[in-house]
Amino acid sequence: MEMRRTDPTGHPLPPEAYVFGNAVGEPLTTIKTAWRNSCRRAGIHDLHFHDLGREFACRLLESSADLHDERDFLGHANITTTLRTEYAGASGAGAGADGSVSCDHRRR
Repeated sequence: MEMRRTDPTGHPLPPEAYVFGNAVGEPLTTIKTAWRNSCRRAGIHDLHFHDLGREFACRLLESSADLHDERDFLGHANITTTLRTEYAGASGAGAGADGSVSCDHRRR
């Protein structure tokens, strides 16, 4: 957070500056730009915003959440969308001896 207290020239940003804003604290117009900038600043590579939804869906799958609850949490209007997300995320899933599910959905 320290890097978000000053602009690129070292001058302090005002208190109303956006944390997920541009270099001088102004708001960004798209989440895509904010996400890319945040990942770049944090040194994170090959993580896409959509990956967060898949990770969340996988965690729900691992916790044996009800499919209809999962649909609602993900904001899907149709349950088939949730099923596609689950199967895409769980392509490397395997059931353990205790019936638990493990997801390995890293892109290959």
